[in-house]
Amino acid sequence: MTIHMQALPPKLLGFWARTLRLASNLSQEALAAASGLTVRTIQRVESGARASLTTRRCLARGLGYDNPDIFDDPAFVATVTEFMESLRAEQIEAEEARHPDHIKLEVAPVMTGAVLGGQIDRCDAWVFHCDEQATPEGQAEAASLFDNLQDYGDIWSELPPSARLEAQNSFSAMLDVLAEHELRAYQAIRAARLAPVAKDQAPLPFTIGYVTVVPAGQTLTHIFVPKKA
Repeated sequence: MTIHMQALPPKLLGFWARTLRLASNLSQEALAAASGLTVRTIQRVESGARASLTTRRCLARGLGYDNPDIFDDPAFVATVTEFMESLRAEQIEAEEARHPDHIKLEVAPVMTGAVLGGQIDRCDAWVFHCDEQATPEGQAEAASLFDNLQDYGDIWSELPPSARLEAQNSFSAMLDVLAEHELRAYQAIRAARLAPVAKDQAPLPFTIGYVTVVPAGQTLTHIFVPKKA
């Protein structure tokens, strides 16, 4: 697969620079001295912040590249991007091998309360999770969001449009509070079947909604959930 880009994206540049620095056994102070940049600039680049052309050139020299414009070379960018994609694919395969009794679900970030309202409209059951790295205050805010989703899920079909809009606005406000605690919500939906009580009954279709809250700096693309719902 060929990928065309003009410059290495900031987050990928930061990851690549940090990886090379550690592989070369350099401290941030040492890299700053070698590149002519400040330690603060090195920290910003490694955190994924945007870097100017001058900064990228200085960083390339400090990391030992002969070509100061290496981070803006389309061929180099394509090579690094494809390498990272293959590495990510290997990580996913390894995760799947470690979880044979689970299935992988793609997740999407929850940007608005309307997204959660749409999820309520489709789901029959819920699974909630908050990352243990969240502060106690952040976990409490996540729990409040989960409680609201559960409560509205029980009465959603009976609510008039105006009440649904009010609920979605409240969800948006809760998402804003989570952001203040440096947390982000992700959601996924899974179609499943409920085992019948009697042998002559057909399995009942039902939909499970998943909402997980993680630190804002953590990017999720998928979660693993048990095969048996």
